[in-house]
Amino acid sequence: MQHSRLVPSTFATVAGIGLLCVIGAVHLLYAPGYYMFVAYVGALFYATVAGAVVVAIGLVSAARLWSWVLGMLLATAAMAGYAVSRTIGLPMFPVLPWQDPFGLAALVAEAAFIALGLIVLLRHAHQSVQVKATLSQPSPPAVSMS
Repeated sequence: MQHSRLVPSTFATVAGIGLLCVIGAVHLLYAPGYYMFVAYVGALFYATVAGAVVVAIGLVSAARLWSWVLGMLLATAAMAGYAVSRTIGLPMFPVLPWQDPFGLAALVAEAAFIALGLIVLLRHAHQSVQVKATLSQPSPPAVSMS
């Protein structure tokens, strides 16, 4: 589908992939330990890593709209998981301190990915509106040379 094609700047794509690498690396670092402690939390960390890989592949291969949306959803879910695990806690899992440096790095990367994704999607929407406005303008009458 041509309308779902999105070609952001190279900077946005590279920055997005870099942020996904940070998100994935931090979650991969903690996944084995959490999996041994509480299996479902480790599985969620592995799922976050897999999601980051899928989104990064989407950004590299086609830079489609779904990649940015999926990445923003992934980052939002990871941020929500961090907040819940530091406030009310997760079932069978202790409430953890906020000061974890790697966790905070992932939190910053997730927030930055969401902000970057919003910029890319808003720019795409603005460009789509401009194209539609240009296409809907009536063409000037043809001038005959007779």
